[in-house]
Parts: sequence; C-alpha cells; structure tokens
Amino acid sequence: MRIPAAIRLKQSAAERAARRLLPRTVTLWKPSADWRIALGEALLFMGASLALSWLLNPQDPFWIDGGFPWLWLAAAILALRYGSVIGVFAMGFALAGWFLLQTYGGIAGEFPRASFLGGLILALIAGEFSDVWNARLNQAQAVNAYIDERLHALTHNHFLLSVSHERLEQELIARPFTLREMFAAMRGRVLREDVRDEALPAAAWLVQLLAQTCRLECAALFAIDDAQLKPHAVASVGDFGALDESDPMLAAALESGQLTHVQSEPFVEDDRPSRYIVCAPAVTSSGRLLGVLVAQRMPFTALTLETLQLVTVLLAYYADSIDHAEATRPVLAAYPRCPGDFALELVRMQRLLGTAAIRSSLVAFVARDARAAPDWFARIDRLRRTVDVAWSHADGELRVLLMLLPLTAQSGLSGYLERVGRSLREQYGADLASAGLAVYTTEVGEGPLPEQLAAFLERCGA
Repeated sequence: MRIPAAIRLKQSAAERAARRLLPRTVTLWKPSADWRIALGEALLFMGASLALSWLLNPQDPFWIDGGFPWLWLAAAILALRYGSVIGVFAMGFALAGWFLLQTYGGIAGEFPRASFLGGLILALIAGEFSDVWNARLNQAQAVNAYIDERLHALTHNHFLLSVSHERLEQELIARPFTLREMFAAMRGRVLREDVRDEALPAAAWLVQLLAQTCRLECAALFAIDDAQLKPHAVASVGDFGALDESDPMLAAALESGQLTHVQSEPFVEDDRPSRYIVCAPAVTSSGRLLGVLVAQRMPFTALTLETLQLVTVLLAYYADSIDHAEATRPVLAAYPRCPGDFALELVRMQRLLGTAAIRSSLVAFVARDARAAPDWFARIDRLRRTVDVAWSHADGELRVLLMLLPLTAQSGLSGYLERVGRSLREQYGADLASAGLAVYTTEVGEGPLPEQLAAFLERCGA
C-alpha cells in the first residue's frame, strides 16, 4: 500500500509563513534548485525578451541609441532570481544574439562595448544581491525548521507532564510503573544493541504496553518502509488476523497522518464500514512515518479522549526515540554515560552546520577539585539558557561540565563566559579562576562526532 505524498512531504515553518504573507503568484513561481532547469528558464526568458525587443525596435533591438537599455532589465531579473552565474549566462546569450542579428538581421554599427559592459555590471550586482539573500534565506529556513522541531518536542513533553500527573492521581498505587519510568524504559529498549537492526525496535514491548495502559484487546503494529506499508505485523496482541489494506479508516489515518477512530468525523465518502476501532500512525517530529497501530477490539469504556491522546503521544514518543536512536547511536556507543538529549542536540547542530553553515559551540568547565566540582557545576548549570544542553563528565578525579551552545559561534562565546563570570561574582563573590575552574572552547565541526568529543576531552585533560 503506497502512502500518500501529503504525509511524506511536510512544509517547513518558513514556507508556511511565506504562503501566508506573500501573494499566491510569488509563492507558486519559485526558483528551481536544478541548474539545468534554471538555465532552460534563463534561455527561454532571455530569448523571448530579445525577440520582443527586435519586434518593437528592429533597427536597434539592444536600445543602444535609446534613452535606456531596456533589454538589460531581463538579464537583471534573471540575476535577481537565480544569482550571478545565471546573470552572466544571460549576458552571454545577449552577446551571441548581437552577433547573430548583426550577421543575419541587418544590424549595422560597431559592437557597443560600453553598453554591454554596463549590462554585465548590472547583472553581477543583482546576482550578488540574490546570492547573499538566498544564503541568508536558507539559514533562516534551517533555523526555523530547527525551532519548529523543538516546538513539536516541547508540545509533546508538555502533554506528557499533564497526563503523568493525572495518571498518578487516578491509577492504583500498585501500578507497575509511572509514565516517566515508562518513557525512560522505552528509550532504553530502543537504544539496546540487540534490537537496533529491526524495522521497529521493541515493537512487541510497545504493543504489550499499549494493551496494558490503553486496554487494547486485539491490536497489531505494522511497519512502513520507504513509504510502503508492510502487510505483516511486527507485533500483535490477541487474534488479529490479516490486515485489510483497503480499509477506509486505515487509508484515512495514513493520508492525514493522525489518529482516526470510530467516533471521528466521516472519514470515507461512501458508507462502507470499517473493521477497526482505532488506527494510529507513528510519526516523528520531522514528519517521517514509521508505522501504524491498528486496534480491532477494545472495551467501549476505554474509548475516551484521554486514552486516544495517550496512544497518540506514546506512538509519537516511540517514533521520535527511533529517529533519535539512529542519529545518536555513534555518540552513545563511544560515551555510554552521555545524556541522550546532549547527543541528540549535538547531532542537530552538526546537521545545521552542513545544511546552512550555522555554527554552534562547546564549552568545557574543568574542575580539579572533585569535592567542590558538583556545587560549582550546579551554579553554572542554573545560568544556562533554555536551548543550552549540559553534560557532566567524570574521568577519575577530574570533573568536566560540557555545555553545548546551539546557534552560537566562537565569536559569541565571550559574551556567554562574561555573563557566567559576572553572575558568579555577584552571587558568590568568586570568578571562574578563583573557583578553580579551567575553561576550554571549541566549535562543532563536520567530522565524526565521537572523534570530535574525544579530541576536545583530550585537550581538556580528561
């Protein structure tokens, strides 16, 4: 069963904002990323402009004797749209058009060097403007996509906190685990070495957990690989049987990427009933569809809004755990005690460096006194920003506090260190040097992250 493209291709936050703010004609006519298509568009546009200019003024199609060389506006527009390279190509096409018209079109006179030179300079200026702002736009889109992903994760965490408090009040005291322990166990199972090669790691454990917490009597979890739904269940509870791939509820859930159940709004155009009660896709924060949970039987009293929300969040957390495990496994394999959030943020910052050339930094506070280190590290940790991530690393008697500063280049570290030093002096009457803390800094590079961490910790003496 092929998954619709609507769920597989999500727009970034910057694209959604552009579609709301810009006119529809502007958002529909976007520059092509393929240079061959860009050259084809430039060729057609410049050829049409040259033909129109020749029809309007056959004696002087390049407007050499006119008040303004109107033909150069076409080259400037192409340079503004695609950059300086296409602008130079447009001027080269105009140059070829001059010699062609001089040979076969009856244009007389010497070659207008000054006019063509002015057109080339105009195209280069417009192309440089386009190149600079396209680079800034790409960086802004990358930052917006990163912030959008963080917002999704923050929304899930906020709901998890509220549900956790409600469950602590409603569930029995002898319940096997709390929600916090449940999610910690889920992440630990996904990161285990013996399940890392499966399509959906710890799927049997997840289905049993859902059956226990959400009272599912008959359900199965199916994997989606390369936008293709696998008909064989990776894990199931109860006598589920074969999957009906043409079921209208399943098709509606996969098309929308959201949980669909029997009490949802009409999900099919006809009146064909569905065999299932709940169909819930497992979608990551980045929009990647990993699998779908199909419930065939569950008690009527369990079909509540709280239960359906819990199923949605459990599957979203499970999908994000798989996505994060694939990215952070090299770092966690080299440093098993590294927090998962630190490793995940480090991977994200390296991706931003590769896609948008946005740099991030690492700061290490090294304490030689192991007894006083926890107090000073706790004070420094309280001064970190919301987006910063910390990791307290120990190597024998040496204690190191690693602080990852997203979207902060090496030039911006002086302000951070000055703020930390000023806060320590104002609150505790001691700076970093008098506290016995050495400071080391570096930027997140493009090489393998475990090797970068090893080299940085070695420079710190750890």
